[in-house]
Amino acid sequence: MHNASLSLPFLIFSGNQPQANVQFYTNTDIEKQFGRLSQIFVFISNYTKAVVRENAHYGVPAQRPLFMEFPDDVLSWSVVYQYMFGPDLLAAPVIQPNVTTMHVYLPPGSWRFIWDTVDYLGNQFVTVPAPIGKPPAFYRKSSPFADMFSQIQTKFPLQTDGVAGGVPIVIGRRDNLSTHVEP
Repeated sequence: MHNASLSLPFLIFSGNQPQANVQFYTNTDIEKQFGRLSQIFVFISNYTKAVVRENAHYGVPAQRPLFMEFPDDVLSWSVVYQYMFGPDLLAAPVIQPNVTTMHVYLPPGSWRFIWDTVDYLGNQFVTVPAPIGKPPAFYRKSSPFADMFSQIQTKFPLQTDGVAGGVPIVIGRRDNLSTHVEP
């Protein structure tokens, strides 16, 4: 028997809701950045294959909370909106509108910001730029894939509008982007 009282909220709040978030096809500038990030994903495919192989052999999730890699680090247990992709890449996705910098926790070790050549020691919070197209990401300097990761910033530069300082093509507030659609 079908319970109508359960299906109404389910129908309203379930499923994919593209109108609630900016989509890659929102405008041509976002499409360019999405394409660039897709090329980076292909570029790191050897790392991704190693992560998936680890998942298949040992059951370790490819995307995992920080505490899985750093179980003895107390702060890693309290970080909610960052994750490790495999053992060597740390991601801090931008999930709020109007964000241009991020405060990111780096677990123990030596880390490099993927978008420049700045190195950081772990066990601290750092603030890094987070323009559209350059989500905060770090890699372990001791990673066997460090050489590959270090090539990302030069092989895949952020496309700019020609303004000094490298202003991203996508200019404006993230919460307004979904209303701008190119013909």
